[in-house]
Amino acid sequence: MLEFHDFCFPVGTGKLLIALIGHTDSDGSDATNLKLSKRRAEAVKAALAKDWNIDASAMQTDGKGEGSPAGDNKTRESKRRTAESNL
Repeated sequence: MLEFHDFCFPVGTGKLLIALIGHTDSDGSDATNLKLSKRRAEAVKAALAKDWNIDASAMQTDGKGEGSPAGDNKTRESKRRTAESNL
């Protein structure tokens, strides 16, 4: 069985850095959505650390709230896009 780190390669400094960005749709207030998007990214980080044994110090999180949606917020499907990651 392949492990998550089988797909990740260190770049430059020899240390892997994973950026986890949370998003929300446009429903709710800006402040609430920003907090929610940050919690989503933190939840993904916690799951990757626990379930995939990825060093938490190799992951950074941030939330973009509704100001930078992952989808266009026009359909139910696009509103479901709430997280993205960049290696």
